[in-house]
Amino acid sequence: RLNQEKGISAAERLDTIGRDELAGMLYENSDEPYCEEIAKAIYSRRSGGVQTIGSVSVNVVTASKQQLAIRFSRPTPKKIWIKISKLKKNSSYAGDDTIREALVEYIGSSTAGGLEIGIDVIYIKLPGIVAAVSGVEDFDIDISIDGTTYGKSNVSIGYREKAITEESAVIIE
Repeated sequence: RLNQEKGISAAERLDTIGRDELAGMLYENSDEPYCEEIAKAIYSRRSGGVQTIGSVSVNVVTASKQQLAIRFSRPTPKKIWIKISKLKKNSSYAGDDTIREALVEYIGSSTAGGLEIGIDVIYIKLPGIVAAVSGVEDFDIDISIDGTTYGKSNVSIGYREKAITEESAVIIE
């Protein structure tokens, strides 16, 4: 474009039109006999924007009607087991299932809920969730990543991992 202050750049224009429209513009504005080949060469070499990586691929249609494969990876689930022992409760106790549901809601039961991807399970936060259940007076709580070795330490979650649990992994003794 001759006036750098007005209009949009060629790069911006290419993002809004398809290959056929570019070929038509080349033919109409310059009578270029190789307009199809030029348009094809431009579109095959132009930047696709953000380069995506991952093991899952889905096709999306751009504003210019091009189909692009977008690749991504789902986080690796890291299962967390929780053991509650020495539970003391009063007459207003809401029940074991309420404790299980609260812990599953906090941590998440799938890669879509609870703690975010890459967020560690902080041990000291778990007692507050259990204590908030109606009728709970006292308890011990331990966590595990294998369901056999329990402790009172944080669980590190990698940047491509997601902590998950389920009601059957919350053991109330």
